[in-house]
Amino acid sequence: MNRRTFVGSVSITLTAGIAGCVGDSFDFDTDDSPEAAAEAFFQAIADGDSERQEELLHEEATGFSTSSEEFDLTIKEIESQTTEEVVEQEDQSVTEDEIEEIRATIEEQIDEIGATDYAHVYYEIEDEEHGSEEEYLFLVEEDGEWVFYQWGIGPEPERAEATGEETSQEISEEIHIQSATGTVTDDKTIDEIMIIVGKGQESDEIDLETVMYLFFMDGNDSSGTISADQIDAITAVTDDYVITDRADRYELYFEAAAQFGSNLEAGERATVELITEGGGRTSEELKVPDSLVDRENVIL
Repeated sequence: MNRRTFVGSVSITLTAGIAGCVGDSFDFDTDDSPEAAAEAFFQAIADGDSERQEELLHEEATGFSTSSEEFDLTIKEIESQTTEEVVEQEDQSVTEDEIEEIRATIEEQIDEIGATDYAHVYYEIEDEEHGSEEEYLFLVEEDGEWVFYQWGIGPEPERAEATGEETSQEISEEIHIQSATGTVTDDKTIDEIMIIVGKGQESDEIDLETVMYLFFMDGNDSSGTISADQIDAITAVTDDYVITDRADRYELYFEAAAQFGSNLEAGERATVELITEGGGRTSEELKVPDSLVDRENVIL
């Protein structure tokens, strides 16, 4: 599934699943398990049932806009995984301390929103028009019901909090990288990088068209300022490219060949840094999985 096309059509990224076709309406008990809630979520998307989609969202959910458009979805797999399993699948070199930091960040966030538990749900789905895609849902349990909170593995540690060296101006303009994914070509390379961004908890408004980007990889460095044709709004309070609300999510697009001189290969690593007009900096290491076989989109 071409992630960019599908995001443009339903304002989400579909990537998960459980064996079976989604097409007829069913009732799923979302208090039974995270897997049941994920299946109900995709059922509501397939049906174009915007009211049911709304019921399955946490009130502070990000990265999803309800839609009445119907889709012919096949759910191939849905499976709950532990934080350790999810993180290690994406980065085999991750340390126990780093896993614990991610776990602590998630637990702090679910306490903040009043949830009692959380789950990482891996899914793989297929859509007749857009193809297949795989990814994670992050669900939380509230009042005995499992509901969608965000795409990906969940809240990650804030970089600004980690360094403790930023000025108040930098912190007030902190741009937060939520996730990064890549599109796999037929020759098993990454040709397009998609980065979802929001703003930090204490950050002021951020005009994305003033944000600078830098890419680093073995001397193949590049830089520039983000332009309007590189930005798609996933969920936003305003009709422009200014992050005004903590729940706002925008997706930034970069062509790998333009940044590194060629597409990214399996196992390669690069670093992206985003710098706001006021000097706030956020960086993220991009790690291509060791194998791109039978993949159309991957988490970097």
